[in-house]
Amino acid sequence: MHKRVVRFILVTALGGLISGGQAFAHFGGSSSSTFPALKKSSKANYQPHIGVIGGVSSPDGPYDAAGEIGVEAGYQPYIPISLGAEVTTVEFDGDGVRPEINRTNILAKVAYNFGGKTMILRDSYVGLAMGPSFEEVGFDDDVHFGFMPNAGFDIPLEGVDENVTVGANLRYFVTTGDSPDAVALRGAVKYWF
Repeated sequence: MHKRVVRFILVTALGGLISGGQAFAHFGGSSSSTFPALKKSSKANYQPHIGVIGGVSSPDGPYDAAGEIGVEAGYQPYIPISLGAEVTTVEFDGDGVRPEINRTNILAKVAYNFGGKTMILRDSYVGLAMGPSFEEVGFDDDVHFGFMPNAGFDIPLEGVDENVTVGANLRYFVTTGDSPDAVALRGAVKYWF
């Protein structure tokens, strides 16, 4: 189990470097470096945003993949670091053999946003989220701690509305409870103020 988590974190970090989020280059910031220097954001670079996320979550073990939906909000207090929160929910069907699992996560997030001029990479990020996971397994309700390494990208809709981005996020949610950990691939639509 622990080797899988370490392997996923390494693959996620590498995937973020190669492929793809929330870089500030399109929203008034500028950086020629893929790894921008840390500095306090000006009012123009806070980049507050809200968004909807949804996709497929595939749990470890005998449960089938299921749809997961949620909302998120965030901002960038320091270039290139962003902070945020998300609330997501998913229901894994037990197929009448195992109990259903209803999971609702409320996670605080931190991400490193890449910069530069390379397409996709300049809009990419890697991050970590953690917080409580409210799990209903059969007739038992429990609260567990969860953490989630993730990587993704948010690409502005240039020519349509540059305040709107579309993106994707790959994540691995690890819970301290007995219910299964899960890999998820989600799409995201965000509005940047």
